[in-house]
Amino acid sequence: MRNAYRVIQRQHRVVQLMSIPNFQDEELKLPQKVVDFKELYIKNIKFSYKQDGTPPYALDFIGELKFEPCKAYAIIGQNRSGKTTLVNLISKLYKPSDGEIALNGVDYKLIQRKSLRNLIAYVSQRPFIFPGTIRENILVGDPSATEEEC
Repeated sequence: MRNAYRVIQRQHRVVQLMSIPNFQDEELKLPQKVVDFKELYIKNIKFSYKQDGTPPYALDFIGELKFEPCKAYAIIGQNRSGKTTLVNLISKLYKPSDGEIALNGVDYKLIQRKSLRNLIAYVSQRPFIFPGTIRENILVGDPSATEEEC
């Protein structure tokens, strides 16, 4: 009897998980595709890992940031200051609990994740290189790269 109850609980949990929208479902509903980068604007961003977006905040940034093309930016700070969370918000892995993010003047909520990620480059503090040549490593990230690009 106890095992049957556990099975029912687990089936219920599977049904809950299956009802969570995935990235592809979301992409079909978003109207904006981005093909170029003119400006990324961030203002008063808050992010909480709690589902309802309430404190404690993993990131509570008060102020404005503007990222422009053809410039390199480094996100630095103390441990647990929200650097990774900010990068995850920029790449749309997370949605902010509060605040504003806009790309080229378009609200981030309206922008397709895939088109956005074609514009973002991320360099980790601990880069990983696959075994093989530099060319083979470049082809992992961009299979259509030409000889000149490699």
